[in-house]
Amino acid sequence: MICSKNLLKFTIALIAFVVFIPNISYSQYGAPFLNFPPSARINAMGNAGVAANIDPTFSFLVNPAHVASDIEKSNINIGIMPSNVNSYSIFDYASYTLNIGYNFNPDGKSLPLSIGLGYSGNGVDLGEFTLTSSDGKVLGRFCSYESANVLSVGAFLDYGVRFGLGLSYKSISTKFKEITSTTSFNYNASAFDIGAICQIPILNSSIFTSTDNFILDLNLGLSLNNIGNEISSFGEEVEPLPRTASFGYDISAKYIRDFSDVKIKIFTLNFSAELRDYSVDYDSIGIFNYVAPFSHSRPVENLLMLNPNHPVVVNYGLYATIFETFHIAIGQSKSVTYYQDNFTDNYGYGISLDGLMKYLSNKVSGGFANFITNHLSLGYNYSYSSYNNYVDFSYNTIYLTFKGLNVF
Repeated sequence: MICSKNLLKFTIALIAFVVFIPNISYSQYGAPFLNFPPSARINAMGNAGVAANIDPTFSFLVNPAHVASDIEKSNINIGIMPSNVNSYSIFDYASYTLNIGYNFNPDGKSLPLSIGLGYSGNGVDLGEFTLTSSDGKVLGRFCSYESANVLSVGAFLDYGVRFGLGLSYKSISTKFKEITSTTSFNYNASAFDIGAICQIPILNSSIFTSTDNFILDLNLGLSLNNIGNEISSFGEEVEPLPRTASFGYDISAKYIRDFSDVKIKIFTLNFSAELRDYSVDYDSIGIFNYVAPFSHSRPVENLLMLNPNHPVVVNYGLYATIFETFHIAIGQSKSVTYYQDNFTDNYGYGISLDGLMKYLSNKVSGGFANFITNHLSLGYNYSYSSYNNYVDFSYNTIYLTFKGLNVF
């Protein structure tokens, strides 16, 4: 049987997926949406999220070690990303997450351990297509939907240098349903992500007064994603999951000042770069085989010169936050195929209530208002991407965060 898709949708789909999967065709991988940028913040910075935790709500989808990082006393993070994958609105991609964390050492007098647990549901609606036999006979029209449920757990130790480990389990499903009947085909697979982070303090010093601090950190991240079996499609066809190995660095600079006994980050600036190496090779007749992680990587060329090589993707970008309120980011993803160089230009912006709530927490006393200012924050981020100046994409993400709650 042959799956003959609507030409316009198929063409845009092919271009869209090549942005994140740098091989010759979409059909080389099953469930390629697993490597979509999980949030507007990460996408705006060129999808460079393996080392930088600029998005505590969604970052564990890139590197599961992030699920336990940057936790105050305890956190509850809720995120929703209802987005069209591109401006043509051909495909709908949505993601929502819930993660909680607990810090055993909020006062610096106990075990310097943080733990985190995260859940995410992700799905992409691929639209309609026509299924035909080898002789051209139409067998039916189907709609297609792919989804994944992700459960992550992680831990962080802080002995000056911070070390984190994380593990994710993914339950993946592909569903084809005939439009004019109840006939459907369901195919399932499972996979794991394994991640690690090392956060190294470089500088922590006052600049102007004894109440300000300039902090400079180097963060290193490594993640092996989508380690699992193949996923089936129509007939006897099987496709490998988009198995990847990512490594990157993040340089983080923060300037913090004390306003009326409240410490506010005047600015935070992150520069991140990473390589993403696809651990699946194809021979000349289309037979795939798995290869060792980082088999194609060239660390100096990929991470310092920021140049990709097939099938390694290079992601990098800048992310700035002002007064813990205003977010601005710019980034790029680059890949090469056998016939052309590809690039995706990204930018984004957002707003959050973190800084305002910190400031008001010292002005409000007692009651519900005090609870809100001490524990609650809201945020919104938007990002835009342009692939080879031809196809554009936009993402929207909404955040709800509870901080400092003793949930255990």
